[in-house]
Amino acid sequence: MSVVALPEEPNQNTSFLIRHRPKIGLALFLALLPCLLFVQHSWPEETFIDFSLDLVGYTLMVVGALGRLWATLYIGGRKNKALQRTGPYSIVRHPLYVSSFLLGLGMSMLSENPIVLALVMLYFALQYRTSILYEEAVLTKKFGQEYLEYARTTPCFLPKLSNLDTTAPETINLKPLKSEVGHALAALAIIPLFELLALLHERGVLPYISFP
Repeated sequence: MSVVALPEEPNQNTSFLIRHRPKIGLALFLALLPCLLFVQHSWPEETFIDFSLDLVGYTLMVVGALGRLWATLYIGGRKNKALQRTGPYSIVRHPLYVSSFLLGLGMSMLSENPIVLALVMLYFALQYRTSILYEEAVLTKKFGQEYLEYARTTPCFLPKLSNLDTTAPETINLKPLKSEVGHALAALAIIPLFELLALLHERGVLPYISFP
């Protein structure tokens, strides 16, 4: 049995991106807000490209939300105890990050806004690369050769489905699972909000700039 331990609390010696993750996430949201409210795609609603981007966005967001729930089943409430190597952790070392990336990418697709996509991709490229390097250094220090072997056989970010180990977690901690369910529902609530924004733009209620 195993649980991927999360790193010890960041301190002044850790990267700025690690120490200020919540503030950086908030800054990204504030940067995205005017783009979402006042910048709209130039193609008409209910066209092929509009339908395709919506379908991809819906799919990515649902898969991302379910992926985070799946990972929480295995790691929730069992941090810093042992090295998780089953369930989602058997196919990728950072399933929570992968799932969050899918959520962010799905949101970008639903926005149909290149500016939003560029900002979200830049955020993930910088923030997650830094976070993964930091966490893996801590995990290597904590678990030594066991983690190095795990890292050798399990991809960092691109899941390897052939590695899947469906062994169930020995216990399920309901508190973190309930919390993650709330987060998942909040994330999926973005879908009708984007539809509402598109409707307001289309009817001229909310002024916008066409892009591209």
